[in-house]
Parts: sequence; structure tokens; C-alpha cells
Amino acid sequence: MKFFRYVIFGIFFIIYPRISFSQEYNNPDQAFLVALQSKKPVLLIFSGSDWCLPCEKLNREIISDSAFKNFASQNLVLIEADFPQKIKLSKEQILWNERLAEEFNPDGIFPYLLLLKADKSIISSLDYVHYDTAHFIEEIKNALTSSAK
Repeated sequence: MKFFRYVIFGIFFIIYPRISFSQEYNNPDQAFLVALQSKKPVLLIFSGSDWCLPCEKLNREIISDSAFKNFASQNLVLIEADFPQKIKLSKEQILWNERLAEEFNPDGIFPYLLLLKADKSIISSLDYVHYDTAHFIEEIKNALTSSAK
């Protein structure tokens, strides 16, 4: 019985950070609906999570950082369109990701980061130049401020 409790406890702590800090969606329709209702912009992240070294670094050093997660939960709706080579995605997820790529990343650039309005219009393309989290958050804030003018 103790073993079972430890397993449940471990699963909770694996899942908890992902759902507690940010609104990250895999279903783009749901994400854009939430963005519309919450009046938040969307950060769309195109990634090759298991083969693209800059993508892995972006995820490890910024997207997974608690400061970014806190910022994102208050200011953004996140969509990750991941195109892994080894990890298997559901057919539904593959279709969603391909649809996003056709619309927003036809050249297949990785990592590719877009700030979008809820109506899917582009606010800004964000460059990932190996920023630290604070600089990346500042770039997002600047893009949002510039688009509001």
C-alpha cells in the first residue's frame, strides 16, 4: 500500500508543475477560444523536442523555467506544435500540429515562436537568440507594447 501511495505522489509531482504554472494547450481551437475569452495573446511554439538542439535548449532554459511559467500563466496562452522524430504523438495531435505549420510555419523553421492575437493575426515573430528567461520575457513585453501602439 505504501508503494501505491508513493507512485501516486510521484505522478502528482510530475504532472503538477505543468498544470499549475501555465495554460499550455495542444488543441489550437481550444487555445484560441481561451485566448479570445481571456483577452490574452497566444505564444505559438514550433519545436522539434527530441532532435532540435536549440528547441531543447529553449525548453530547458526558458519554457520550463518557473519565472517564465508564472509570466505565461498571467499573460499568455501557450500552444506547442511539436514535431518529434522519436516520440509518438496521437493522430489528432499530428493533424493539429500540421495544420498550424501550414498556416504559420510553412518553411519548417525550428524553433519558431510567434505571438498571435486571438483572431490568429500575427503580433510578432520572436527570435530565440539564447536569451535567459528575463530577456525573453522582456522581448515578449516589448512586442506586446509595440503592437498596442
